[in-house]
Amino acid sequence: MNSYKKVYPITVFAALYLAYSAVYVARLNLSMAAPKFLADSILTTKQIGYLGAVFSVVYAIGRLLNGYLSDRVAPYIMICLGLFLIGTSNFAFGTLPVFPALYFGA
Repeated sequence: MNSYKKVYPITVFAALYLAYSAVYVARLNLSMAAPKFLADSILTTKQIGYLGAVFSVVYAIGRLLNGYLSDRVAPYIMICLGLFLIGTSNFAFGTLPVFPALYFGA
């Protein structure tokens, strides 16, 4: 039982660290893809601005909400819920037109 107490926090920390890293990389991809979206007339400058704003607002709300929930909900539930939401976003990316997919997938 003692080894469980040592391994479990490390596993949870590693999973959360990897999840946060993936979100951070996804955020950087938008700024790297924006010039190509503009050049190919996939998105307008206004739409790219909206995407950046939406991501910032969703990120801030997520940080506040997740901070509150993490004090009250078990970590494995938080991770499972996060993975479910990420899977739903990936499905939306594949089925929606470009702007709505990026907008609602943020």
